[in-house]
Amino acid sequence: MPVITNDVGECVDAVLRRVGARVVLALPLGIGKPNPIVNEIYRRAARDPSIDLTIITALSLRKPTAPCRYQKRRRISAVLAYRPSGVRTPIQASRTC
Repeated sequence: MPVITNDVGECVDAVLRRVGARVVLALPLGIGKPNPIVNEIYRRAARDPSIDLTIITALSLRKPTAPCRYQKRRRISAVLAYRPSGVRTPIQASRTC
């Protein structure tokens, strides 16, 4: 039975009840990802060692940055780092990768 909720915590509770402690997240390239849900699953796994979390992705979870030699060319750096989807919530797991 589907669970419909507007609460990220309730959503993650439902996911963990359904799939158990072994969680594999596949974050595909080219389509939007539910970053708040990904972040909450990551936070739960970081707090609870019984949750075995694997994240599979086709790209880096970090926003790209330009090497130092390009810092003077901020316009180029801005184009390289532009996210057309307007992602507002960065994925927290990228901080520990």
